[in-house]
Amino acid sequence: YNSLYAACAAIIADYPEGLTKDISVTCISEGVDYRNNSYSTRPNADKLFNIAIREWNNDTPYLLTLDGSNIAKIDGQGFGGFYLEDCSNIVIRNFVYQNCNTYEGVSAPEETACIYATGIRSGYVCRNLYIENITINGQSTDSTTSSYRTRYGITVKNYENVYITN
Repeated sequence: YNSLYAACAAIIADYPEGLTKDISVTCISEGVDYRNNSYSTRPNADKLFNIAIREWNNDTPYLLTLDGSNIAKIDGQGFGGFYLEDCSNIVIRNFVYQNCNTYEGVSAPEETACIYATGIRSGYVCRNLYIENITINGQSTDSTTSSYRTRYGITVKNYENVYITN
């Protein structure tokens, strides 16, 4: 695949109800993944993020691992990186996220986070999100000298078993 978006779209197409085995997407060559990826089939709402996954992999014990191998860069071009809505059992590790604007000082700054995971379905709790070794190079739009230059870089709402390290 030439983008993380295409790889994730293929996995979701192959496993529309969720995984039936553990799956890993691992970067094998250095590169930059841009937000638009030149795909015209992407839904308009997903154009704010490099990768958007909705209502997927719930009630399965299997993991989707997205591993940048410390050589993959995601360029959000001032927008978001990973958007997970009502998803479970996801591992994101070893990525550099660049050109993140945190929109500090606006009414919903987290909506374009580098990693934005949220559970919105009533009565359901998303589970098992593991985030490791993510480098976020961003800038506050509120103040270029703000000590919160990557504030809202990772936002998680309504999840159980979340682990963020390094």
